[in-house]
Amino acid sequence: SYGGMLASWMRIKYPSALQGAIAASAPVAAFLGQRPAYDPLSFAEQVTRDASAAGGSTDVCAERVRQVWPQLFAHGESASGRQTLQQHFKLCHPLNNSLDVQTLAYWLQSSFDYMAMGSYPFASSYMLNGNGVLPPYPLRVACTKMAAAAAAAA
Repeated sequence: SYGGMLASWMRIKYPSALQGAIAASAPVAAFLGQRPAYDPLSFAEQVTRDASAAGGSTDVCAERVRQVWPQLFAHGESASGRQTLQQHFKLCHPLNNSLDVQTLAYWLQSSFDYMAMGSYPFASSYMLNGNGVLPPYPLRVACTKMAAAAAAAA
C-alpha cells in the first residue's frame, strides 16, 4: 500500500513528469476531508464482496458470516457460552468476559480482511510474512469449507 501511495501521489503531484504509476493497492482517497468524502465502510464492503458470488465465493457465504456475529456476542454474555466459544475455536486461554469476546471478534474479522487482501490466483505467503501459505483465492476456500460444514451440520 505504501509504495502504491507514493507512486500515486507522485503522479498526482507531477503529472507532466510521469507517464503513469502502477498502484495495485493505494488508498489515496482514504483520508478525512477528501472530496468526494472517504467512505469508511468501503473496505468492509470489498471484503464482503469477496465473500459473495460476485467475488467468486458461494452465494451464501457473506450472509452466513453476518449471521454469526450476533450468535458470537450472545455466547459471550455467559460463562458457559464463553466456554463453548473457547472450545469451538480451540483457544489456548479462556474468554473471561465480553471484552475477550470482542477481541475474538476482531481477530475473526481480521482473518477475513487478510484473506480478502491476499486474494491472489496463486498460493502466496505474502500476507502471512512467510509464516505460512494462503491458497489461491483464500476467502473462496474458506467460504467453501464453511458451506461444507453447514451442510454436514444440517
